[in-house]
Amino acid sequence: MLINKCIIKKVAIVVLLLLTSYNVYNMSFLDFYRHDSGYYLDTYVWKLINEGRWVYFLYFNYVKQLPPIVNISLYFSIMLFFFYKVSFEISDNHDDSILFSLLCVNSPTLYILLLWPVLPVLSSIILLILLHYSKKIDLKFLLLLSGILSFATYSNVHFLMPLLFLNSLTKSSASFTINFILIWVGSFIIGYVTSNLFVYFFTYLYFDEPMFIKLADWRNPNPINSMQSLMGNFHITVSRIISDLVYSEMRYIILVLFSFIILSQRRIPVKAYFWSVIIFSSFYFSNIYHGIIISYRSLLTSFVALFILFMFLKPPYRSISLILCSFILLAFNFEKVIWFKDVSSTVAQRFNSISHIFNGADGKVYVHWNKNEEYKFFFDTKEQPFGIEHINDFEYRQVRPYLLAQGFDNVQFLYTNTEYMGVVRTTRIDDHWHIYFE
Repeated sequence: MLINKCIIKKVAIVVLLLLTSYNVYNMSFLDFYRHDSGYYLDTYVWKLINEGRWVYFLYFNYVKQLPPIVNISLYFSIMLFFFYKVSFEISDNHDDSILFSLLCVNSPTLYILLLWPVLPVLSSIILLILLHYSKKIDLKFLLLLSGILSFATYSNVHFLMPLLFLNSLTKSSASFTINFILIWVGSFIIGYVTSNLFVYFFTYLYFDEPMFIKLADWRNPNPINSMQSLMGNFHITVSRIISDLVYSEMRYIILVLFSFIILSQRRIPVKAYFWSVIIFSSFYFSNIYHGIIISYRSLLTSFVALFILFMFLKPPYRSISLILCSFILLAFNFEKVIWFKDVSSTVAQRFNSISHIFNGADGKVYVHWNKNEEYKFFFDTKEQPFGIEHINDFEYRQVRPYLLAQGFDNVQFLYTNTEYMGVVRTTRIDDHWHIYFE
């Protein structure tokens, strides 16, 4: 019986790995990615000023040379290894650790994040570096390094740091726990300050007026300036947490989790719940000060915080629950990938009649269209997967990313009163291509 259970578990691992690889493969060969994908940016200067990610800025031109299949596969591979190592510290079981890592890399937010395939890979390399030194350097210095490097790449990296010490944190004294949290939060603040100083120094050298990080308008920043604004931002954050728990894929994870907690009849340590809640809420509450939009693609840490609790279930409930949740999320991820692949393919087909201009495409291209007829290019959002947003923005989520993917450097839109009847034609004027939707 024990041998049969081991075989079943290993078969499940192979199947999950193959299905995950299939999704990753499909993600790597889309007709286009997001309009602000790193592949379509000539420079990272304004992104640096808006976000402070100075490691991205320094290595941007090198990483963007890698094709999507390399960037995305490398990201998944590193994250698989990271979560395996974290899990093994808790379970001391190879198979369950592999299952946990597969569940983590199938977080739905990861697939949405990979619509920007160039950027995530650097943050995963930072995670790998921090994992390597987690037992070799002082805890304070490691968290300080994490705070600085995570803000230089992707701040969510810092919220995963407790995972490196979770086995000891769930058994540690209250004083050690408080001390860890203070250093963890303090290093996050230091990371933010460091990125601001880098941006200030850079803009001092290359611009007329030096500046600190200036959040982009689309993030809708609402920084705290009074008790009323503090309470307002807090209310928005709590509302968003409730919304994600109720409407996103998190609801299925929670349902499976508590069902197996009841079935296993095993009391999960209180400190495990404590750290799960802390890690889950860390990203949400880190945005309270600026009051910016909380993007679904940024909630990897929240999903992982829920997954952690599965590792404290007793066998065989731990393995069964991990396998079940992985298949559930794989199904949702498959839907996301295929839906976006179909959408990007449909957008690409609109340009079939003028595809000859894409051979050696470069420079500026002008797109003439009737903005009042944007509805003719809309996709049915009833079947749109949770977390994928604004696909019906004709300019920035359809035409612009597609034309940039073909090799154009700059896409300009000119508005006409011409009714769109399904014809797309092109002409060349003054060494620039003009595309007409008529």
